[in-house]
Amino acid sequence: MNHNNFLKSSNESYVDGNFDSKVDVNQNKIGDRSNQNLSIGLSYSEPIAKQLSLQFGYQLNYDKGKNNYFTYDYSNTSGKYDQLVSALSNQFEQDVITHRPNLKLSYNAKKINYSIGSGFGFTTFDLLDKTMDKKYNRSYTNFFPAASFSYRYKSNSNLRFDYQGYTRQPTLEQLQPLRNNQDFFNQTLGNPDLKQSFTNNINIGQSSYDMLSETQIYQGLSFSTTTNAIIYSSVIDTETAKTTSKPINTNGNFSGNYYMGYGFKIKKIDVRADFSPSFGYNRSILSINDKMGKAENLNAGFSVYLNKSKQKQYDISLSNRFSYNRNSTTQNSEIKSFNTNTLDLDIGVYFAKKWKLSTDYSLNTRQKTVDFQDNLVNQLWNARLQRTFKNDEFTAYLFIRDILNQNIGIQRYAYNNTISQEQNDRLKRYVMVGFTWNFKNGGGTKK
Repeated sequence: MNHNNFLKSSNESYVDGNFDSKVDVNQNKIGDRSNQNLSIGLSYSEPIAKQLSLQFGYQLNYDKGKNNYFTYDYSNTSGKYDQLVSALSNQFEQDVITHRPNLKLSYNAKKINYSIGSGFGFTTFDLLDKTMDKKYNRSYTNFFPAASFSYRYKSNSNLRFDYQGYTRQPTLEQLQPLRNNQDFFNQTLGNPDLKQSFTNNINIGQSSYDMLSETQIYQGLSFSTTTNAIIYSSVIDTETAKTTSKPINTNGNFSGNYYMGYGFKIKKIDVRADFSPSFGYNRSILSINDKMGKAENLNAGFSVYLNKSKQKQYDISLSNRFSYNRNSTTQNSEIKSFNTNTLDLDIGVYFAKKWKLSTDYSLNTRQKTVDFQDNLVNQLWNARLQRTFKNDEFTAYLFIRDILNQNIGIQRYAYNNTISQEQNDRLKRYVMVGFTWNFKNGGGTKK
């Protein structure tokens, strides 16, 4: 893929609110990039007993890529883009080959199912920096264990365990020693010394349902840890306000999550109730100005859902979701935290057999923080009137969207001791008349 782009920007720096410096960029960027991928997989399964089978497999992955990138400054003397910027230009090639044979033993019975196996990965990295005439050749041998276990301890109840180990290769952009200055104050630089990462992932799940009492319980626990995880190390120049980020390998990254749900029928009032708490913890390694540290994120949530319905008469549901986020790092003592809440109400009422009037309402609230003082509450209210024809095969409807004219999209994120809020405008209040044809309710008639 070839490209020929121009970058023109004016970048001003301020110190304590006062103008400090200005840098103008006027460049022509010419690139020639290509990437080819080949993946071949073979597998063979052989029964060795009534409930046992042995599976053999082999997988070949080949990734070949190149990126020739040249940046030219504009010359006032010649009136052309003819001054090569060596720091922003590079020619780079990569060849990554992985051979992965694997073996798996599987057992399948009425109540118990399990499989255990492993693959071996033989990976070679052949990297060539043509600009500096430098080669980077590396080889890795990896062990890819995998196991799963499922136990059906009674009807509609089961317990499951899964484990998987896998690698992740660095991308061409992460490996190539090329500086990207598209954002003048936030530039990135590749690292050809990157290693592949390896992740261990464990999942445990349980679920059960009692048809007589209409009670359901489910829960899950997961844990993941990554060796040689690829993160971006940042170096901040306080004089120019410029940040340069470079991918590096780190250890000590892990995460854990737990969720559960409990649902039951309140038979006296014929209402379905569900409660769902969840918890999560994540620790990631940081590198700022060559100083290593860690960031910790704790999140918790609790959901409540109530529903009462009767076929072709009414359908009412009420739900609420509360979530809490807390972030801290060893880089400073400041703790960032906030909570959000979403309340939803849906009502649908049938009348005169063919008619249905429905409405839904959503109230979103966000905690006020030092960083975000506005747009803490927004509401969305919709309504719809419809009539069906010919055994529900055809439906005509009148729909009013965003009656309160407050439809905006707001997402708040917390990561590495920073809170960011993304807001985007959406289509607000409108009225729509529509007609639908449900082929499944056509009574078998061919159309």
